[in-house]
Amino acid sequence: MFSVNSRIDKYNDSTFKELSKDDEIIWEILINYVKAHSIDIDEYRLERVEVQFFNHYISFLEKLEADVVYKLINRLTGHIIYLHIEFQSKVDFKMALRIEQYGVNLKNYYLAKNNLEGSGVAKDMVNTPRIISVVVYLGSGEWTAADNLGELTGLSEFPIRDTDSKEEKQLKLKAFRASCKENATAPIYTVVNPSQQQLKQSDGLFSAMMFVVKSNSADEFIDNIIYVINYWGLEEGQRNKFLRYIRPVLKSDEARKIRESVIYYRKEVEKMFVSVDDEIMAKGRAQGKAEGIIEGMAKGEARGEAIGVAVGEARGKVEVYYKEMKLTPQQIAVKLGIDVKEVQQIIKSFK
Repeated sequence: MFSVNSRIDKYNDSTFKELSKDDEIIWEILINYVKAHSIDIDEYRLERVEVQFFNHYISFLEKLEADVVYKLINRLTGHIIYLHIEFQSKVDFKMALRIEQYGVNLKNYYLAKNNLEGSGVAKDMVNTPRIISVVVYLGSGEWTAADNLGELTGLSEFPIRDTDSKEEKQLKLKAFRASCKENATAPIYTVVNPSQQQLKQSDGLFSAMMFVVKSNSADEFIDNIIYVINYWGLEEGQRNKFLRYIRPVLKSDEARKIRESVIYYRKEVEKMFVSVDDEIMAKGRAQGKAEGIIEGMAKGEARGEAIGVAVGEARGKVEVYYKEMKLTPQQIAVKLGIDVKEVQQIIKSFK
C-alpha cells in the first residue's frame, strides 16, 4: 500500500502539524468536516494553546503531547471551548483511550492554570471547558477504531482459550462484538476521513493536501497532485505552499511529469520546485560543512579540517540527493563528479 510516510518518515505528522499553525486551516477543518456541537463558530475566535503533559502513570519522563490544541473564545462572553486535533496515518485501536487521557490532562491543565486545584475549592468553581476532539485520518480506507470507551471493555467476559475450537472462538468473538454494540457509549471524538470525491467538493489547502496524501498508489499520488494544481482553484499563496510541501516527497521523474502536465501554472511550478531544491541543497551543504568541521577538529590539524569540510560537504550532498531527492548512486556520481563507488560507500554509512 502506497504511503508518503514510506518516502519521508513521519511526513504526514510533521506536514499537517505545520499546516495547522495557520488559523485558516483550522477554520477549514471546523467548517467543512467537524460537527461543532451546535455552536455558532462565527461567534468565536481562535487562540492556539501550547500544552505539554507528563504521563505520571507510566513514567515521569514520558511526555504526552497533543498534536494541536486551540481555544475557541466567544467574542461576546469570553467563555472558551477547547479544540483538540490529532493527525493519524494509521488506525490506532487505542485512540478512544488516548483521547480520554488527553481530555483529562487538558482539564487538569485548565484547573491548574486558573488556580482551581486545591482541596478547598468550592464545588461550583470546579468547572472545566467543553472539549471538541477530532481525529484526522490521513491513511486510506476506513477508520475502524472505536470512537467511544464502552466498546473497549468486556473482552475478559468472553475468554478465548487455546483449547477452544474454531467455531467456539468465532462464537465468543461474535458475542463480544454484540456486547460492544450494546455497551457503546457516546462518541468522545469526531473522525475526519472524507472520501476523495468529498474532498474534491471542498476547497482550501487542507483538503488539497488530504486529497494527495490519501492516494492509494504512486501513480494516483502524481495524478492527484496534477489535478490539484490544475483544477483545485487554490489562491497563489496557497498553491505555492502546496508545491513547497509536496516537492520533497517527489522523485525527479515524478517532478518532471508534473511540470510537463501542468496546464495553467507551469512557470510557477518550475520556479517553486527549483526554489525548494535549492533549499534542500543548501541544507545539505550546511550539514556537510558542520560535519566536516567536527571531523577536522577531531584530527587536530588545519589540513584535516579542510579535508573534513570537503568530505562532510560531499556526504551532506549525497544524503540529500539519496534520501530526499531519491536519486540513484549513478545519478549522484554524475551530479557531484565523483566515483560511483565513493557514493555507494557514503550511502552505506547511512544504514
